[in-house]
Amino acid sequence: MPAKPSLSVLLPLVLVVSAFEGCRFAGDGSNPSDMRFSDPTSRSSRAWEWKKGLIALDARLSDLEALCRRAGRISDDSLRASFRSSRLEYKRMEFLWESGFPAEAVRMNGAALDEVERDCDHTIIPAEGFQVLEERLFPERNTGPDSLALLVAAMRRVVREPSLNRADWTDSAVVEAGRAGLFRLSALGLTGFDSPLALASLEETRAALAGMDAVLARWVFPDGDGLSSSSGWSAALRPTLAALSMATDFDAFDRADFLTRRFTPLYAALVRFRDGAGIPGPREEFAFSSRTPDLFSARSWNVSFFAPPYAKTSGPSQVVLGRKLFFDPVLSGNGERSCATCHQPEKGFGDGLIKGRAMGIGMLDRHTPSLLHAGFQNAFFWDERAESLEDQADAVIHNPKEMRGSLESATGRLQKHGGYRGLFQSAFSVDGEAIDRDEPVSPLRIRRALAAYIRTLAPFDSPWDRYMGGQASAVPPDAKHGFNLFMGKAKCATCHFPPLYNGSVPPLYGVTEVEVLGVPGSTRPWILDTDPGRMAVDRVPQSKGAFKTPTVRNAAFTAPYMHNGIFATLEEVIDFYDAGGGAGLGLDVPNQTLPPDSLKLSQKEKRALISFLTALSDTSGTIPPAEPEPSAY
Repeated sequence: MPAKPSLSVLLPLVLVVSAFEGCRFAGDGSNPSDMRFSDPTSRSSRAWEWKKGLIALDARLSDLEALCRRAGRISDDSLRASFRSSRLEYKRMEFLWESGFPAEAVRMNGAALDEVERDCDHTIIPAEGFQVLEERLFPERNTGPDSLALLVAAMRRVVREPSLNRADWTDSAVVEAGRAGLFRLSALGLTGFDSPLALASLEETRAALAGMDAVLARWVFPDGDGLSSSSGWSAALRPTLAALSMATDFDAFDRADFLTRRFTPLYAALVRFRDGAGIPGPREEFAFSSRTPDLFSARSWNVSFFAPPYAKTSGPSQVVLGRKLFFDPVLSGNGERSCATCHQPEKGFGDGLIKGRAMGIGMLDRHTPSLLHAGFQNAFFWDERAESLEDQADAVIHNPKEMRGSLESATGRLQKHGGYRGLFQSAFSVDGEAIDRDEPVSPLRIRRALAAYIRTLAPFDSPWDRYMGGQASAVPPDAKHGFNLFMGKAKCATCHFPPLYNGSVPPLYGVTEVEVLGVPGSTRPWILDTDPGRMAVDRVPQSKGAFKTPTVRNAAFTAPYMHNGIFATLEEVIDFYDAGGGAGLGLDVPNQTLPPDSLKLSQKEKRALISFLTALSDTSGTIPPAEPEPSAY
């Protein structure tokens, strides 16, 4: 649901060439105005065009810095206009910045929140860049001119870093940056993620697309023929830009229509262009497949991207084994509890309780989350203390409140069961390992099998998925209205990123966010929950009350909601966000990442949001067949 962009974000993506002669870059030792190249598609020429873009951006920032130093003598409108023109210049370059220099891109346009590094020391990196400036310029300036000028000066230092002048732009690098850029625009650019206060996202998306088109046409096919004729790119781009030019109201923009009728064909055209030109795709593995032309499709996702290196490959036999282990109480200490005890298929792989039942008596500390689509995350548990599904399984099995078991003891029991020995032998021989026929079971293989099964619990065939795939009649009109609210006015998609609708940040998906929402522990009266959340893991004050952003896919099946199960219905959840979270309700949450302002949603709009969330429901293929075999306990 709605939230401000958050703690650690790496993104990737665009460039329009703007001429600005005669500047010398620090550390480069050359004057760009003296450089001349005869071939406009050569790498050396591309390096020069890239430098011209950097020079143009630096010039815009120089003007902004000068205005900031004169802030007491000029109008706020002048400052904001200079800010807008500077960020538009950056947006025209964004896909190349974020693809070639992702760390520097975060410094230029990262979220306006301090980043907590996931290292041993949990280093805090202060936020900087355009989003920090926007927060201080809109709706009114609340920072002194010297402070604003220092922020801009820091950005200029990034632009002038010598490493940026050594970029090597091959055809593959440029086109793949464009592909990632389109994906980022669909998932972040249209939502207000980059511009939560100025609400300039639609204008900036148009600038980014125009910039990308200029780069592709000038660098890859300077004759202007190949780009349009081989793929239909130009034919798809014109109505896309026209739709953005006609959009004057951020809240009213029909994103459902735009994404299906304009943006998806544009993405497919770029993929066809790349393939038709014989340009190689990326060598690395990414979460979103570079091979399919479908922007919203189940076959586009690569769940193994989120797996640890030792678990990147898993065959069907590992999934079969993992499913059997999931429903067998053999992993628990007393043989009375299986994974499915708390993650029940008929309840969306949750348990429907406010907080899960502990072994013996009492309740667990937190609500049991659904496992549907759980594989598309980089961290696990509400406080993100586990880095993989394998680690999560280990922690749950050994937790005295959850399964009170031991992987070592379970290994011994499974080793004595002839049926399980055979399953382990067939499941892990696919890795080319030397499998001991007498002792094929190990704690690591138990963890891997469980995780392999859980990663298959990811159906992408909800009514909304079918709508985005071109079936216009798959959802009712109010669900489309709800999607537009989710992506716009209600700001839900600034944290629940489409099309996974969880906190894994596109398009690199290297980080899964945590947010501070000010979730109450009591609603009568409103009292802030005392659970420290992520702070119990990283010991950083900014993380107090921070919890992982889960997917809202299948939310209609997985009540109650929040880490403590405080809200029984989706209506209550939406009312909480509409109020501005805990701070909006009057609670003291100084580090809240959710804006405390009311969204001012009408009852009709709230019902539309629930209609959209309901349209994300899909458990197809996740209900397993009966397991008649006796347990190995």
